[in-house]
Amino acid sequence: MCCRLKNALNYNPVPVVRKLAIVLAAAFVAACALLPADYNGERAPRETAIVPLKAERPIIALALGSGGARGFAHVGVIKTLEEAGIEADS
Repeated sequence: MCCRLKNALNYNPVPVVRKLAIVLAAAFVAACALLPADYNGERAPRETAIVPLKAERPIIALALGSGGARGFAHVGVIKTLEEAGIEADS
């Protein structure tokens, strides 16, 4: 049997995938390091004044996540809050 054919039959893709994962992880970390640490642009968040909201009642916000099966549980939470007379602002 030819040496190339023998090597082709024993090919294991795991080391290649592992090397690719390491390279992608390193690229991701490098990309994060290239982001500016202190943003001094025209629309920098710290240059925008914080305006307090004025409302007759407390402002209520819901932060629900996860989707899928857990999303159905959120429907129950919203219904229970509405039954109690608590409505979230949009």
